[in-house]
Amino acid sequence: MSSPCSQTSSLNPWSSKEVEIFLSLLANDRIQRKLDGSERNEKIFQGLAQAMSTHSYERSSEQCSEKIKKLEAEYRSVKDHNSRSGADRRHWKWFTDMDAIYGEACE
Repeated sequence: MSSPCSQTSSLNPWSSKEVEIFLSLLANDRIQRKLDGSERNEKIFQGLAQAMSTHSYERSSEQCSEKIKKLEAEYRSVKDHNSRSGADRRHWKWFTDMDAIYGEACE
């Protein structure tokens, strides 16, 4: 049996408040520079997991990494869809937050 820390987020879904805090941490310029730089991302994800714990949310570095990947994929999907001519606009709760973080990088 796996420990709670090794469970994937599908078994332990993220609350809206938790995602909101995670995105606020992720939006930090220092974190973005590190993710864009040469520092090993595992260290960054460990730091994000520790920062989440200061907000009473226990997530592993793997869960933080997985969450970033899922949020980025959904952001790109919505952005691509909405950029197509004639497409009905898709709305996503986290689009504005993600666009503030990744908008220029994904254009």
